[in-house]
Amino acid sequence: MTAATHVSDLRVAGLELAVGAAEIAAIWTTPAGERRRVAVGPTLELVPKIDALRAELRDPMRIATGQTPRLAEFCAGWGRAFLPAAELAPAPDVLVLVPHGPAHDLPLHLVEVAGGGGEPARPLGAVAGVAYASSRSRAIRSVGRNPARRRNPAAWRCDGAAANPADEPAPVRSVYSGGVDVLGDLSPTFLATCEQVAGHFSGERRLFTNPSWPYSRAALKAATRKDMPSALCVMAHGFVDAANHRLSGLLVARDTLGSTRRAIPLHGGRYFDFGDLPLRRVPRNIGAGDAAEVFAAAELEIDAAIDSELVMLLGCSAGWGRVLQGDEPASLAETWLKIGSASVLAPMWDAPIAAVQQWTEAFLEGWIDLDLPKALAMRRAMRRMLEGPFGSAPERLGVMALRGDWL
Repeated sequence: MTAATHVSDLRVAGLELAVGAAEIAAIWTTPAGERRRVAVGPTLELVPKIDALRAELRDPMRIATGQTPRLAEFCAGWGRAFLPAAELAPAPDVLVLVPHGPAHDLPLHLVEVAGGGGEPARPLGAVAGVAYASSRSRAIRSVGRNPARRRNPAAWRCDGAAANPADEPAPVRSVYSGGVDVLGDLSPTFLATCEQVAGHFSGERRLFTNPSWPYSRAALKAATRKDMPSALCVMAHGFVDAANHRLSGLLVARDTLGSTRRAIPLHGGRYFDFGDLPLRRVPRNIGAGDAAEVFAAAELEIDAAIDSELVMLLGCSAGWGRVLQGDEPASLAETWLKIGSASVLAPMWDAPIAAVQQWTEAFLEGWIDLDLPKALAMRRAMRRMLEGPFGSAPERLGVMALRGDWL
């Protein structure tokens, strides 16, 4: 099979999981639009394995030391039940994954699938461009708001070749990029990464320095009320509130200017100002002192709106969370999709900074420099990571994931 030359030639498939009381099953939607039901395995057998894997991936020390045996077992063993070989022969160019229940946060893009023509098995993310959608409705909304959907797919090249005059010209994309380390001394490293990100964009590039956006909650929310760029890059530490996931978020610098918000009119059309305080204080055990605030997912959801094509959320623990009532995953990455972003690039667990830097650089080379659809840029990045020093370390190789629209 020859590689697709234009976006209209891409073979796009879907996998929707369904976790029942007795069985986990999947619905495959083939590139031709056919739908087939596939049994994955007994629920009572798979859910304990999923829970054990999730616990391992949420242990920062295991990630830091590379002690992730359950992840290795998932990638080369029982995880293959979710991706039957018959459905991946031949492999689609793009695969949209829609998890369900306890299957949310499963790194299915790391599952090793058989190679064609006698080639060795490779992670799914190196075979197909993978994008996650928390539900079918979320996928539809992400597609509907994506500016890339207004391009001509029959003229948009996706083979990495430079566009010729007859093809769809690559868009001029803009970026806001910035980061802060309120827990240590990595701010120069964060800023260097954000400078590297901004360097790929040909349109307006804003690299913010303290105390500007995105270092404080108030400045970040103010930025979301202006004309938004094509891409938003935020690099900061993540915080997970175990009791209430909607109060999880990013650790940003405390706003020392005492920002205020204007309330709705109360009596006689008068407005009242009040202090713009965080919904969640930084826990004392984190050690950030008075220098930081939590920019919580709940606050982001009720007090911000964006229309960017992509948010790069380069913060630890930004991509995983608790599944709420109604099969709704609560994570900071998911919140950015709710408030308007077409796609989000975020780590699925605590992210080693070196792996994030390499991932981001490889992804942007594909998405911006080669004008590939985001899912194909992810596939290209995974292949590049396999060739590098993290190729044999799944906890680093697969830390980044694409959510929302794949295009």
